[in-house]
Amino acid sequence: MELDINLIIAVIGASVTLTGYYVTRYLERKKEIEFQIRNKKIPIYEEFFQFYFKVVFNTKNKNGKKLSEDDMVLFFQQFNQKAIIWFPDNILISYINWKRELSFFSENNTPENLKHLILKQEDLMKEFRKDIGHKNSKIDKGDISSLYINGLDNYF
Repeated sequence: MELDINLIIAVIGASVTLTGYYVTRYLERKKEIEFQIRNKKIPIYEEFFQFYFKVVFNTKNKNGKKLSEDDMVLFFQQFNQKAIIWFPDNILISYINWKRELSFFSENNTPENLKHLILKQEDLMKEFRKDIGHKNSKIDKGDISSLYINGLDNYF
């Protein structure tokens, strides 16, 4: 029995075409899902930064009052739910590490512990930035925090 070379070429061509079609569709769907997830996470990251800077700069809330401890507890209760659902593993771990360092610092307020807290918060901020597409390749320790903490360059 002799195989028809034209038939073999046609079958191979059809297989390549169908495989290419399904791989392309899969990659397009995956990219669309990643885009939708990223669009959901960016407002959460912005929410964190808005709260963080309110605390750092001791600004007033919507009612014209400074943030109370109850306001902070409520924020973290709600934010933690979003973090658990939307943060990828690396960012969730960085967030957990930052919260642990924050709790430790609140009970052990020393300059060395403050330095560790600042570095943990920068790790978290870099993870947020990385997740939305920034490379962070030229950002050194203390660079981000130096934007809002005067004299930090001398500290590091």
